[in-house]
Amino acid sequence: MYDYPNGQPDNGFDPQTGSPQTRPQQNGPGPIPGQPPYQGGYGPNGGRPPVNAPRYVAVQEPGGTVWVPVDANSGGRLRLSPERQSACTREIFLAGLLFGGAFLLYLLLRYVFILPLNLNDAFYNLYMNDVNVMYLFDTLFTLVCVGVPFLIAYLLLGAKRLPPRREIPLGAPRSGLEAALLAVGGVGVCLAVSVAVNYVMLFAEAFGFSFSSAEMMTESFPLPEGAFGIFLFLLRTAVMPAFVEELAFRGVILQTLRRYGDWFAIVVTAILFGLTHGNMTQTPFALAAGVMMGYAAVVTGSLRASIAMHLLNNGVSCLSQLIVGNADSVTAAALSAILVYGLMLAGLVCIVVYCVRNKAAFRLRPGDYPFARRKARWFFLAPTMLIAVIIFLIEIVSDVSYAAPDISSYLYG
Repeated sequence: MYDYPNGQPDNGFDPQTGSPQTRPQQNGPGPIPGQPPYQGGYGPNGGRPPVNAPRYVAVQEPGGTVWVPVDANSGGRLRLSPERQSACTREIFLAGLLFGGAFLLYLLLRYVFILPLNLNDAFYNLYMNDVNVMYLFDTLFTLVCVGVPFLIAYLLLGAKRLPPRREIPLGAPRSGLEAALLAVGGVGVCLAVSVAVNYVMLFAEAFGFSFSSAEMMTESFPLPEGAFGIFLFLLRTAVMPAFVEELAFRGVILQTLRRYGDWFAIVVTAILFGLTHGNMTQTPFALAAGVMMGYAAVVTGSLRASIAMHLLNNGVSCLSQLIVGNADSVTAAALSAILVYGLMLAGLVCIVVYCVRNKAAFRLRPGDYPFARRKARWFFLAPTMLIAVIIFLIEIVSDVSYAAPDISSYLYG
């Protein structure tokens, strides 16, 4: 799996794993379980490695800790044989091919799903005028269009030449406190990004740019009525996206890509999560949210943390809409500001506490293929992934329009 100087393992080390082989004690008490080679006085030099011995780093694999040699002459990268590099490249390319196919299926299902709205005026009017029908239709849309493609992708993982299927971590997080800190902190970061994007868009609008997605979001849609209506509203806006999207992105995609590095998996998944939102209003926000939710899922070892963050974030959006729809404009603005800026402050406090508790908070597992640009290139240049990304980018660009501003009012009052 890994190559060694002169084609031989160093000083009695397993050529496949890099871990010390069992052998008679030599001038030391023997290897310490869970420690790297040459610790604890192990070896002929009383624990001192040979001059040309490689440095080792711990890589967490499903079977336990594996000590992997690091090449000091290549920026600290793992020593991978050409065969292993080729195998990793092929796996990353096939992962891009598989997930790109899932996104294309998502786009196809999305088109098929909204076809009745475009072809049947009676159904369109029912959808627009009956809030319960709207919420039920949108809930089913998320479940089918997002859930089905990535369920198929998950079932295909592990097939011939495809990356292995990893278990989706749905158990309890390693630390409930840290999961809570990250959930609140992540929501605070997402809200801060959302506020910043709104200011940038207002600035752009002053120069003649307009965003159709922003105009749609300011339109008044019917609010839920009664307990059942509120239940459907929360199910459609908060609950269903939180569970289905997290299982698809932080479950299927991120867990598969973690094999090639945690930060690689987090960033790639966040980029895809942002692109799928398909407009300039939501994409930057979704990108930041994707990074925070991916990080929470990785460091806590559970999707419960990212689901909680997603659920809380969408729940804040639901609460804001209910406030705006049921209060006068002054009261609604005041309550919304208290909610948003209060959560931003709480999120900042939670992130500071989390970082104080975890000195190496952002040092994650590098994976067994450390070439970042090469990984990204092979993943995104897989034909199906490339086509899907181009379609998403076209949607985002088409959300923006430009009309030269009338400056006469500025010049002549």
